Formats: sequence, C-alpha cells, structure tokens
Amino acid sequence: MTFGAVILAGGRSRRMGQCKAELVIGGETLLAHTVRQLAGFPELWLSANDPKLAEGLPVRLAVDRHPGAGPLAGLEAALSAADCDALVCVPCDLPNLTADVPRLLTERFSPALDALVLADSGGRLHPLCGVYHRRALPAIRRQLERGERRVLDLLPHLRWDSLSGEIPDRVLYNLNTPEDLLRLSKPAEP
Repeated sequence: MTFGAVILAGGRSRRMGQCKAELVIGGETLLAHTVRQLAGFPELWLSANDPKLAEGLPVRLAVDRHPGAGPLAGLEAALSAADCDALVCVPCDLPNLTADVPRLLTERFSPALDALVLADSGGRLHPLCGVYHRRALPAIRRQLERGERRVLDLLPHLRWDSLSGEIPDRVLYNLNTPEDLLRLSKPAEP
C-alpha cells in the first residue's frame, strides 16, 4: 500500500482573525512546521483556499471541487488527485504535531479499512487527523452532494477504526482562537 499526505489549510480562520497556516511559532509558520513533519511522503498535498500558501513549499495544490464545503471537500480534492492508495490527513493548525504521528498512522492502517482516525485519551475522535483510503471517495462525494460537510458524519459510511492511547493529547491541541495561541505560549504548570 502506498501513502501520501494532505494538509488541510483551507479554513477561513474567522475565530483566529488571521490565517492560521501563516501563524509563526518557534520561528516558522504552522504550515512550514506541518510540511516538515510530513517530509517523508512521496506525495504531499495542500488543500488551501489561497494558492499562495503553497509557494516555496514542496507541496502540490489540491483544488476543491466543492468550494466552501470545508475540510471534507479538501480531502475529496486531494484523494481524487493523488496517485497513492491512501492519504494521511492533518490540519495545518497543530503546533505540536511530530513526524511520529503520520508514521504511526501508516503503520497501524489496515488494508481492510477505509479510514483510521486519531482519538484523544477521553475517546473524542479527531477525524481530521487520520488516514483515508481512496475507497472512501464514493462516500465522501455522496456526502458532499447532499450538502453534508462534517468529516465526523462520514465515518458511519466507511469501514473505520480509531487509534487512541499511543499519541499524547497535546499533539492534538489545535489553534482556533487568539486565546489558544496564548495558552500555547504559557509554560506548563507543574
């Protein structure tokens, strides 16, 4: 089985007030950080509303066929364009993402599955962090045609599983608001 990866960076960042992919943390943008963590994949896709985000990065741009339909449309665009069997999917707003996460996802992905998604220690699913096989495309397209945009609502239509307990919850911490960014910059309490 061959794997590629897709970074979802097409959100409007309304709550953050600026493009999350371009936030600078530790001297690099969140998008550059994410690209670095996925550097080992032969196919690296970027789903973004702004094509300029791809400039200077070793990514291929996946153009939504359903503009405004959220991350599900980005996943559909990348899976449709990809040559590989499955894509590791991650959002661009995970400042604690490490290369171990996509590696673990590909190691644990079973050929019998359409999707494998991460879950935190409380069991909450994070469907934007996972692996999606090309076999999921018909279900994704049906959902988009019905106007349903939530990736979580896609899972019941797939053969899927979740992976929990092997990745620290802090890796799944995503930035949505300026307050989230402030919390990230505060030292951890003992």
